Amino acid sequence: MESLFSYIYRMKRLRFTILIILVFLTGIYGFAQSRAEAPDFGLTDSTGQTHFLYEDILDQGKTAVLVIFSVTCESCWTNVPNANNWYTTHGENQEDVVIWGIEVSEFSNYDAVGDFATDYGTLYPLFNLNEQDSVRELMNITYTPYYFVICPNGSYRNFSVDLVPQAIGSCIAMLGVDDESVLEPELIVQNQQLVLSQASKAAYQLTVFSLDGRVVKKSVLRENETLQFNALSGIYLYQLRNQDTGVVFTGRILF
Repeated sequence: MESLFSYIYRMKRLRFTILIILVFLTGIYGFAQSRAEAPDFGLTDSTGQTHFLYEDILDQGKTAVLVIFSVTCESCWTNVPNANNWYTTHGENQEDVVIWGIEVSEFSNYDAVGDFATDYGTLYPLFNLNEQDSVRELMNITYTPYYFVICPNGSYRNFSVDLVPQAIGSCIAMLGVDDESVLEPELIVQNQQLVLSQASKAAYQLTVFSLDGRVVKKSVLRENETLQFNALSGIYLYQLRNQDTGVVFTGRILF
C-alpha cells in the first residue's frame, strides 16, 4: 500500500509536470505575439533568380519556415522528411506557408546542394549561402540544423523540429487580425457554468485540469457558449485548442 509520503511526493511531481507543460504551451502562443522582427534579406537560387523574405513571403501575409542546414550535418539528413511534410501539407509554397532550405556550410556550393537534394529527396527549394551574400550573421547562425519560423508580422524564433507545426499554426492564426496579435479567448465562470468569450468563430477543444493533473472536464465550445461545470471550489487549469488552426491557449479559473 502506498505511503502518505510517497503519495504526496508523486502528486507534487505531477503538479509540477502539468505546470511546466502549460508554461511551454503558453510560450508557443507568446512567440506569435512577439514583435522582435526578422532581418530582411534576399537569396539567389541556382538559376540566378533572387527571392526576398519580406517582399515575396511576409508582405504577402504568408509564414516563412527557414530550414538552416549543412550538407554534412547528419541531423539535417534525418529531418528532411519532416520539412517535406510541412511543404506538402501547406500547399508546396503556393499557399500560406513557404519553406526555404538554406545551406550554410563554409565549403559548399550549388553542386553539393544539388547532390543533397538528390540523395535525401528534398521537395522544398534549396539555397546556398557561399555563392551570395550570407545571412549567417543576420540570423546569428552558429550550428545546424536551425528551424526558424517567421510570422507575417516579422516575429520569429528558432524551434526544435517537433515544435515547428505548432509554431506555423500560431503564425497562420495571425492572418486577418487587425491589432497584430492573436485574439486570446477567455474562459469565465458564471453560476456553475463555464462561458467562452473573446474568441474567434472557430470551435475550441476545452480541457480542464485539477491542480493534481486530473482531467475534470472535456468539451468543445464556441464563443458565448456555456458549459455546466459541477466541481469542488478551488483553482483549475485549462487548455483551449483552436480546432481550425491548432493554436493552444492556457489559463486558470477560480471556481
